[in-house]
Amino acid sequence: MKAIIFDTDTSKLNLNREIQLLKLSYLFADSLIAGGQVAANIMFEKEQKKYSFKKKLLFILSQISNRENEDAKKQTAQLLDFIALDKKVQKLKHIPNQVFVSLKRSSGIYINWFSGMAIELAESHQKLGISAMYSWFEDKVLEFSVSGLCVGEERRKKDTEKNVTELLALLFQSNSNDSILVFPSDLIGNNYLTPSEKEDLVEKEGMPLKGVNIYDCFKVQSIASLTSLELKALRGQLNESFIEFRRKVEDWILYCKQNDEINSQVKRLKEDVLPCTIAIDEILQKNQMLNCFENNAKLDTLDFMVYLGIAPVKSILKYYEEFKVLDIDMLTLMRATIAQSNDYPKFLPIVCILSDYRFLEKMEELMEIEKLENLDPTRKKKSILVD
Repeated sequence: MKAIIFDTDTSKLNLNREIQLLKLSYLFADSLIAGGQVAANIMFEKEQKKYSFKKKLLFILSQISNRENEDAKKQTAQLLDFIALDKKVQKLKHIPNQVFVSLKRSSGIYINWFSGMAIELAESHQKLGISAMYSWFEDKVLEFSVSGLCVGEERRKKDTEKNVTELLALLFQSNSNDSILVFPSDLIGNNYLTPSEKEDLVEKEGMPLKGVNIYDCFKVQSIASLTSLELKALRGQLNESFIEFRRKVEDWILYCKQNDEINSQVKRLKEDVLPCTIAIDEILQKNQMLNCFENNAKLDTLDFMVYLGIAPVKSILKYYEEFKVLDIDMLTLMRATIAQSNDYPKFLPIVCILSDYRFLEKMEELMEIEKLENLDPTRKKKSILVD
């Protein structure tokens, strides 16, 4: 069972949510596929040292182009003008000295800007535990897919068709019967049915189902602040408990590919998969390692609810649109490609992870306080005298 966690640089989703999706999936799945910006975030610390000058510019563009303030808009316009000018000048046989000096000066400014951004982002990733997740790749539990990773306007316009082709292959996993998409609770936000309303629909005999339908599997507590090493130890302890669950989910995924009808897919889920989650939930609640972890004094206790279900492809694309996971060009091409082919199903099996996101708000608040404290020249740093 492979869990797919996908996002892009344009998305409005909180980075902390992606991290929690990865942590939870690491526990219950055999392996993970980090797609798009999720993959880029995990690889960033190791890969940024090899970035070309052009890639550094596109990275800066990806960081500032989605900001709403006027300064960011002005910086974005200036950077786009610089990229266009640099591209034009590279084609000249003889570059005027004045132009060369100006470009050289601007290039130095952008290189320094990238270096500052890279240091800040790497430090943030280390605090959040993203950098340590690279060890999962080295353990062959995690694989990367940069499909649909639209970095900067230039690539976005140029590679839309290529990105869509790669992204469709990732999301639908045509040649795989063991992969499932993982979403945060935003998928069933205000524009979708609530979990209780979905349950009501299912219980009405013979009533056709619609919208996103999810069903409670198990609860995982106290993992929000766990390190990569702690998660690895916990995964090893729980691995045997999830063997039957993974096998049944894989069988259900295969059934869904062969039977693209939501009522029968839900029926199979409830009869074959959900019963085995009862024992898992009991094991998790009694797990000594989970119960003994001391919660970070600064963070609230947080439970995560893991749901399995079925989502119409139309709802998934609407979610990608509303949260700006994909730009309008990609969405338009994806919808057209899906509509013109019978190779794509109407519904997809999904995992949906719900939680009280007070943790994420608290985490952001703490990071902002720490950032302000570091900027305060009057703040005295604590020191320890070693004799």
